[in-house]
Amino acid sequence: MLDLFEHMSLEENSVFPMISLGQKDMVLNQMRFLQYEHEQQSEALDTLLFLTNDLLLPKDACPKWWALYNEISEFYTDIHEHMALENNVLFVY
Repeated sequence: MLDLFEHMSLEENSVFPMISLGQKDMVLNQMRFLQYEHEQQSEALDTLLFLTNDLLLPKDACPKWWALYNEISEFYTDIHEHMALENNVLFVY
């Protein structure tokens, strides 16, 4: 299973500093690996949407379910924005 914290740590502590220092050759393999992980993350998010019926709540959902689905929706949006920014801006290096 993909560990999101390990992924973010690799980005923050290794890849981003290399990019800011202009170490293109050193970072290319890691960027490919991170893009592969982004594909895995997308698949996991697709599974999450499937399990939650595209985040459609049942009619009789209680407030806790509403809160849970709201948090899942925010998480889903944040992760997709994060991956899009890296794949389409940062990793076009």
